[in-house]
Amino acid sequence: MDNIEIIHKQDDIEHMPQWRRRLYALTPIAATLSIGSYWVYFFFRIKFTLDAQEVSNKIFFMAWVFIFVEMGVACELLFSLLNCRTLN
Repeated sequence: MDNIEIIHKQDDIEHMPQWRRRLYALTPIAATLSIGSYWVYFFFRIKFTLDAQEVSNKIFFMAWVFIFVEMGVACELLFSLLNCRTLN
């Protein structure tokens, strides 16, 4: 703790239990896994929609509308996270 500047006599780090400090250290890993799992889910949604269309010989328009809307939301979130901006 030599490099940490204490601004106040009672810094918050002293009040946090050890388990919570460890949990906060895992936040970047958990966020990365969450984003990665979402994109895996999104890939499988597209794959299974294509497979279902092939089996039934129909085009599922509403499924594709949902996928495109979901893609717009997901890309906006991804670009916001990559640019390190807050989502306001």
